[in-house]
Order: sequence, then C-alpha cells, then structure tokens
Amino acid sequence: ADSGEPVGSRFTTLTGEYGTKLLVFGFLYNMHDHCDAVRVEDVANTVAADWFTAALRENEADAIVVLAHIDYRDDLITTILEGIRAVVGENMPVQFLCGHTHTRGWQRMDNFSSSYEAGAKLNTVGFISFDTTSNDQIWFEHVDIDGNTAHLAGAGNSTTPELLMPAGKAVNT
Repeated sequence: ADSGEPVGSRFTTLTGEYGTKLLVFGFLYNMHDHCDAVRVEDVANTVAADWFTAALRENEADAIVVLAHIDYRDDLITTILEGIRAVVGENMPVQFLCGHTHTRGWQRMDNFSSSYEAGAKLNTVGFISFDTTSNDQIWFEHVDIDGNTAHLAGAGNSTTPELLMPAGKAVNT
C-alpha cells in the first residue's frame, strides 16, 4: 500500500489466432474494508487516471474486455463504460465479464456493450461472443452452461463418457 505500485499488470492486450486484439482491464468494486497491505483505488478515479486513458488511446484494439469483480448491474459498470466511451467513442465493442453477486445475468449497456455474470463457484460455465465488424449495433450471444459433466459434454457436442479423462474415470469408479 505504501509504495503505490499496482499488484500485477493494470491491463494487457490479447491477440487471437486470426489477429483480433482485445484490450483487457481488471476492476474491483470500491472495497473500503480491505486489509492494510493494499490500497484499493476508487473506480471513478481509476477511469480518470492518466495510465487508463493512455492505455485506451495507445492500444489499437478491436474490442475491450473488462474483468470486473462487480455485479453486472452495478452503477460502477456504467462508470467504467463512460470512462471508456469518453476516450474511444461510442462504437468500440466493450464486454464486461462480471462476478460478485454469484448470480446469472446479462444486460445490454448500449449498442456496442454488454455486461455478463455467469453465476458462482463453477455452477455455470459462461460463454459470450460478439462480432466486431458491425457499424450499427453488435449482437452479443451468451450461454449459461450448467457446471456438470452432462451439460458440459452437450455443449461440446460430446457425451459424458467421452468427456471424462482417465483421472476422472478413476474418481468415478
């Protein structure tokens, strides 16, 4: 806390197999009861920080992903989105991957963004996709897959026995 240095990277850029670039940020809610070993930055201050606006300006990303330990419906998600929109404009795709309330939920934020929370403790494997090529509006597709072998096998176009690896089969016997 005393050094003011971040724990880990403030952001990263991921490049997909076909060259799509995602600028990825991580956010925590405005946690006021944290331990003395760290300092948790206020979300509104963070989106106004020089490093944040510079990261948005300097990275030629096709989309932005925000990993947020925040409820998918929380006003802080809107605060982050407004901070992003102030720098990159209205047409940059932004996907929030949220988690804090341990509920399943999705909401469209604007024509080019949405927030999604997949549940809790692996009761759900969440999947979301979107196309970055639209100029009018992006359609976000999301699926909640129950975290059990039958549903996971079905999502992978497989069967439960095919899904199980040797160690898993040994545990089941």
